[in-house]
Amino acid sequence: MNTYKLRFGIVLALAFVIGLLFAAVPGGSVNAATKTVCPGGTCDYTTIGAAVTGATAGDTITVAAGTYNETVTVSKSLTITLANSVVVNGATSCFAISADNVTVNTASNGGAKCKPGSTSNGIAVTATNGTRIIGLEAAGTTPSAV
Repeated sequence: MNTYKLRFGIVLALAFVIGLLFAAVPGGSVNAATKTVCPGGTCDYTTIGAAVTGATAGDTITVAAGTYNETVTVSKSLTITLANSVVVNGATSCFAISADNVTVNTASNGGAKCKPGSTSNGIAVTATNGTRIIGLEAAGTTPSAV
């Protein structure tokens, strides 16, 4: 009889320890972070490209008003929200998107502008699913500016 109680006690203790281990492991849901960009240096980053590099898939990048002279390469699923009066002057395209599920949106329709290099498309997309460009005005010199 004592061996039965001892075995039961050991099994119960092991179950308790295993339960504690599972409780200590983080769950599957992770909160996405928001990265900030502004040209004045008071944000997380001063360029959109640096914010994209520092971001993790699922993050949101908010871009303050200003002029950004860069081609932004997006190779992970992100949301990039451009404030009104953002201008992206791309050396080639303004955005080169190769990841699925990327959203580039603006605070208001036409509130932000993409000015690609003279012979480039405004936004070059090689991703296959879920790319959304909302409200961004492309000011290119060719008919295929977007």
